[in-house]
Amino acid sequence: AVARCEEAIAAAEPIGEDRALSTALINLGAVANHSGRQREALGYWDRALAIRRRVGDPDGIAALLNNAGIVNVGLGELATAKAQLSEAYRIRKE
Repeated sequence: AVARCEEAIAAAEPIGEDRALSTALINLGAVANHSGRQREALGYWDRALAIRRRVGDPDGIAALLNNAGIVNVGLGELATAKAQLSEAYRIRKE
């Protein structure tokens, strides 16, 4: 799965295929998170979040913020988690 995501990133990045790139980053983040590498997961998700914000995908933004918020709770980063989860909630309410 990781190799396929890395291939997708290598193919999508040079041509500006933002949705494919962000999806691959999200998937790499999920693999990292499930492998116990939460900070690495957050790095992938931060990159994907920037893309989703740029393309204006509120559902994708909310999902990423929710995932990152949950991970940050587990890491004890409570202020960051609260901000992320609050923003995700506001987006979902809109």
